[in-house]
Amino acid sequence: MILDSSAIASMFFKDNYTEKVRSLIMSKSSESCITLDLAYAEVANVAWKRILLFSEDKEYVLNNLRLAIDFMNNICRVKRIIDILYETVQLALNERTTVYDTAFLQLAIENNDKLITTDFKFYNKLEQKYKDYVILP
Repeated sequence: MILDSSAIASMFFKDNYTEKVRSLIMSKSSESCITLDLAYAEVANVAWKRILLFSEDKEYVLNNLRLAIDFMNNICRVKRIIDILYETVQLALNERTTVYDTAFLQLAIENNDKLITTDFKFYNKLEQKYKDYVILP
């Protein structure tokens, strides 16, 4: 199971998808979670937004960021984006999607696996063509 940054963020920073993502990951506990090293920066950016833009409690948010990092370090296999970057750019150009988001889709395609995302716009854009690869919880 491939987890993009939005899915990981949903696990640790409460939103409309938190419970569904947690449930989905728990139900697949015997399977390995895979993400990209890019997720560290993107999840940290979610924490930054929660503190600066939404005025959430700094210590609470930073603690959840630590938990998210621990999850990525200890539960997920973290792949390097550089290893799939060229193919990702090609796919992003073809689909007219951002390289950031498309990298996770590329990882799912290469691993013949499901991408879990809570990025509704990205999912809607690709749902029909990549329905075998993309899941919105």
